[in-house]
Amino acid sequence: MVDLYKNEYLITEMLNEIKIYLRPLMDIQEIYIPKLLKFGVLHEAFVFIFMSLAGRSFAELENNITKEEKQLAIEGLQAIHARGVVHGDVRLENIMVKREELTDLNKELIELKRLLGMAGHNK
Repeated sequence: MVDLYKNEYLITEMLNEIKIYLRPLMDIQEIYIPKLLKFGVLHEAFVFIFMSLAGRSFAELENNITKEEKQLAIEGLQAIHARGVVHGDVRLENIMVKREELTDLNKELIELKRLLGMAGHNK
């Protein structure tokens, strides 16, 4: 979340990110990039973006990255570039891997929401 009154540059960056997700990158969400779930402005003062769980970064995984994950990262970057978007900050910390254990965690969060009467609020 960004305070609109304090960081105009960051606000512009966040709004550009939203535009990119809504236009050229829409069809590769949840394939190569996280899904944009919600965005907006709160109390005319704060910009927010909610995205799906992205997983763990290549930097966190260090030498525990499979060939398939490396190939998927290459394909993802190619898909982004093919849509006319230049990432601008490609580094290990920004390449995310969604593994099964994270999917299990997401299922547990959905079940917890259901039990708490919050079902349907995960969109």
